Amino acid sequence: MEPSAIPVSQARSGAGPVAPVFSYDISLNRAGPNTVELPCVPVIAVAGFPLILEFTNYGKPLHLTVSSGTIAPYAAKFSLENLYIEYREKLTIPISPEAQSGEFTLDIITGYGARRESLRVTVQDASSLPFQEPEYGYSRFRAFRITPGPVLIAIGIILYAAWFFFLRSDLLSAVAFLVLLLGALYPWYLRL
Repeated sequence: MEPSAIPVSQARSGAGPVAPVFSYDISLNRAGPNTVELPCVPVIAVAGFPLILEFTNYGKPLHLTVSSGTIAPYAAKFSLENLYIEYREKLTIPISPEAQSGEFTLDIITGYGARRESLRVTVQDASSLPFQEPEYGYSRFRAFRITPGPVLIAIGIILYAAWFFFLRSDLLSAVAFLVLLLGALYPWYLRL
């Protein structure tokens, strides 16, 4: 079994450069009780941007402790975090904007101290990363996209209103019913 990891993803903001968001998956209880599977890629954090650890639990709920004795120069607001993880949990570690390049170690402890894994994190200076201008287009206006499901439901309601108030035709009633049914099933079928 190979550990899973989500390397770098991009977070889009409304204006300005695209900020890097570093998010990594850590699997719990997949290989047995209280096991921790760390990312198989190098863990990188950037000064001034958060490091996100996403814990996915494949077994029974567990208590987990994330600690570090060497993180102080990089993230002054983090020293110890106790988590209770049933399914998925996200831990955000803010990296100081003044942090210099270097490394620190996060200790991930499960089973009330029975299992301990060390995760080495490399911190890079933000000036060493290339920033890109955001891509505007489809993704910027995705929230305003018109999907066929609600449109079909609105048409079905209008047809039913026309049937109820004006035309008492069985054909119009059947068409309105089919359009409403299509409007309800279309998003479910496409998982929208």
